[in-house]
Amino acid sequence: MPSRHFLDTLARQNEMTARDLPSRILSVSASFAAGLFFADGAAISAMFLAYLLIEGGGILAIRRQRSGYSAPVYALQFLACLAGSLAAMMMPVLAWHHGSITSHIYAFTVFFGAVLHVIVVRSYHLPFTLAVVSPMIATGLWIAVAELRREPDFLLRGVGIGMTALLGLYAFQAILEMHRMRQSMFAAKDRAEAANRAKSRFVTAMSHEIRTPLNGILGIAQLEVDAADTDARRDRADILLSSAITLRALVDDVLDHAKIEAGKMDIRPTPTDPVQLGHTVVRLFADQARRKGVRLALDIEPGLPPLILADALRLRQIMSNLISNAVKFTESGEVRLTMGIAPPRVRPQFWFTVQDTGAGMREEDCARLFESFVQVDPDSERAASGTGLGLVISRNLARMMEGDLTVSSIPGKGSVFRFDMPLREPERQAGAAPILQPNAPADRCLAAQRVLLVDDNRANRMIARAFMEKARMTVTEADGGASALALLVTRRFDMILLDMQMPGMDGLTTLARIRKLPDQSAQLPVIALTADAAPEDRAHYLNAGLDGYLAKPLCRMTMFREIERVLARRGVSGLAAE
Repeated sequence: MPSRHFLDTLARQNEMTARDLPSRILSVSASFAAGLFFADGAAISAMFLAYLLIEGGGILAIRRQRSGYSAPVYALQFLACLAGSLAAMMMPVLAWHHGSITSHIYAFTVFFGAVLHVIVVRSYHLPFTLAVVSPMIATGLWIAVAELRREPDFLLRGVGIGMTALLGLYAFQAILEMHRMRQSMFAAKDRAEAANRAKSRFVTAMSHEIRTPLNGILGIAQLEVDAADTDARRDRADILLSSAITLRALVDDVLDHAKIEAGKMDIRPTPTDPVQLGHTVVRLFADQARRKGVRLALDIEPGLPPLILADALRLRQIMSNLISNAVKFTESGEVRLTMGIAPPRVRPQFWFTVQDTGAGMREEDCARLFESFVQVDPDSERAASGTGLGLVISRNLARMMEGDLTVSSIPGKGSVFRFDMPLREPERQAGAAPILQPNAPADRCLAAQRVLLVDDNRANRMIARAFMEKARMTVTEADGGASALALLVTRRFDMILLDMQMPGMDGLTTLARIRKLPDQSAQLPVIALTADAAPEDRAHYLNAGLDGYLAKPLCRMTMFREIERVLARRGVSGLAAE
C-alpha cells in the first residue's frame, strides 16, 4: 500500500483535475478547432477524438480511485496523463510545419498554455506531473532543433540547442519547485488544521473537566441560598452563586468560541414561539434588574406571528447575552426588549432590539465591541466578570442564521443592540402542539416520585439528591452501573437519573443493560446527567435512547422542568411541585 503522503497528493491531484475539466475541455476544443487552419482536418479530428476518449477514461479512473486505491487504475491514470499530453502536443508540431508566422504564434500559444496548465493544475502529484510535462519538453526541443537545422553556422546552432535544453531544464526545475511549494503549503495547512482540532479537543476536554467541580460549587451555592438564615449568610451565598453562574457562562463562552472557529457550530431551526421566548429570557434577568433598581420591560410589536422557524436555543443565547450586558452596564432607568417584524425589502425580517439607558459608548468603541477578547472598559469591575466573547459569539450566531447583530449608541444616553434575521414561518399543521422553550414554566408534579440516582461522583449525587428532595421526591443513590442494575432487580422506581461518564460501565452501556431487564424496569424513563453540554450532545444522547438530558453544572429549576417534561411524556401524574 502506498504511503499516506502519496495517497494525499493523488487525492488532491484527482480533485483538481476533475474540477478543472470543464475549462480544460473548452480551451483544448478551441485549440483543436483553430488547428484546422494549419493541419489536415482528418488528422486533427482523429487526435481530438483520441483526446476526448483519454479525458473520459481519466475521469472514470478518478471516480474509481475515490472508493479506494487501485494499482491497475493508477497505472491507467499515468498512461492517460502521458497519452493526453502527447495528443495535445501534436497540435503545435503539426502547426509548425505549416510555416506561416500565424502558425508559429499558434504553436507557441498552445505550448505555453500547456505549460501553464501543468503549473496550475497538474503539479499536485509528482508522477502525473512528470507524465504530462515530458511530452511538452520533448516538443519544445523538437521544434527548436527543427528550426536550428536551418542555421548555417555550426557554432551558433550548438549555442541555440544548448539554450533550448537549458530552458527545458529550467522549466522542469520550475515545475518541480512549484510541486514542492504546493506540498509545503498543504503540509502547513494540515498542521494548522491538526493544531486547531487539538485546540478544540483540549477546550472541549477542559470544559468537561471543569464542569464536574463546577457542578459542586454551583449546586452547594443554590442550596446555601435557600438555607441561609441570616442576612450575612444570604449575602455570602448570593456572592458564591453569582460567581458560580459567571464561571459557568465563561466556560460556555470559551467552548462556543472554539466551536465557531472550528466550523462545528450548527444552527437547527425549529418552530419557536418568539413571545414565549422573550418572556422566558426577561424572567431570567428580572431579579438581577430589580436588585439594581432597573426596570426590565418587554414590548411586542403588532403582526408578530405565533411561531417562527429559528434555532430557539441560539436565539435565546443571543437575547440573554444582550440583556445580561444591558442590565450589567445600566445603573438606573430601564432595559427594554422589543420584538417585531420589519416590512419586507427583499423578504420580511424578524427583529428584536435591546435598549438601555446606560452610559452609552463612543462610535470608535462600538466598532471594537465585536472583536474577540476586547472590552470597551477593561478596567471596570463589571468588565472583569466577562471574557469579551459574548458579543463576538452573538454576532457570529446571527450571521450563521443569515442575519446580523448591530449596535448604535450615544454617550450619556444609552445603547441599542439590534438583531435581524429573515422571517421564516413553519408549515401550519392542524392540532400541532405548541413548541415550548427551555425553562418554560412547569406545572406538573414531582412529589412522591421514586428516583434512582446513578453517579460515581459523591458531590454530584449529594447535590442532585438535595435538589430532588426539595421537591419531595424519594431518592435512592447508586455509585455505578453495576450497583444500579442490582437495585433495579430488587426495588421499584419511577425514573432514573443516569451519569454518562462513569468508570467501568459508562452511562450508555448501563442504559443498554437496563433496556434488557426482564421486568417493567426496562421501560423506566432515563434522564442523562452529563458534563457534555453542547446542543449536539443533547441530540446525541436523546438519539441514543435517553428520555431526557441534563447538563452539568445542574440548575435546580432546569432539573425540575426536565424531570416534569419526561414524566409528562410518560404519562406520570401527581401533586404540584414545591
